[in-house]
Amino acid sequence: MKLSQEQIQNIDKFLIKSGVKYWDIRLELADHFINAIEEKMGSGLSYDESFLEVHKSFGNKVSKYVLAQDFSGWNKENGIYVDNFGYQKLLGVKRKELHKQYNRQINRTAINWIKSPSKVLFLVSLVALLYLIFTILPGKASYAITALLVFLPTLLMYIHQFRFVRKRHKRSLYFEMAMLLSVNGLWIGYPLLTIPQYLFSIEIAAYPIFLLILIILVSVLISWSGFIVYKNELSKCNNLLKKLELN
Repeated sequence: MKLSQEQIQNIDKFLIKSGVKYWDIRLELADHFINAIEEKMGSGLSYDESFLEVHKSFGNKVSKYVLAQDFSGWNKENGIYVDNFGYQKLLGVKRKELHKQYNRQINRTAINWIKSPSKVLFLVSLVALLYLIFTILPGKASYAITALLVFLPTLLMYIHQFRFVRKRHKRSLYFEMAMLLSVNGLWIGYPLLTIPQYLFSIEIAAYPIFLLILIILVSVLISWSGFIVYKNELSKCNNLLKKLELN
């Protein structure tokens, strides 16, 4: 038995009210709900009975005890909205999966830079440019320029994020995780540059030029690889939303 459009919309509204704020995760959950409910209704259960069973299959409860406001005892609450732990647990699992997935993609993208002759040539040119920057320009100016090279992908991502959210008014877990992990270059470069200062009182100006170039090069490589992965995910989100809007 196929669900009506109204029933499908009610499932989406239910998931929103249950705290599933990401549209892409709601889409996956709604698809699971629809298929499971239709299967259960085909075996003789009503829509409401099927809905409740699917809801509980995620580990959600339909009753729980809560402490009274005056701390006089425990009150029992019933209903499908009293517990959404199953959905929140699913979000946590999904975050971990995406964390691993995007890290692998960023690493593969960075490795592909090294495998491509044209990109290797670009990296060699970047090394030469960094050498000139550190040898010709005064300390603060050279640090500012190299910091811009590392921070530029992050700046571009925040601009895209602002435009995407303002235009779509939708939050995507895939999109946000891709953005979060795309700034790995900053987390690599910043500690390498600052830890020696705090632990050994070594100023950045005292670093060997080859070490500075290596740190900046790795940070730039990871940052821009992360930006590429982020842009790919942004494109997927936009394409999927366009398809949904057409339907």
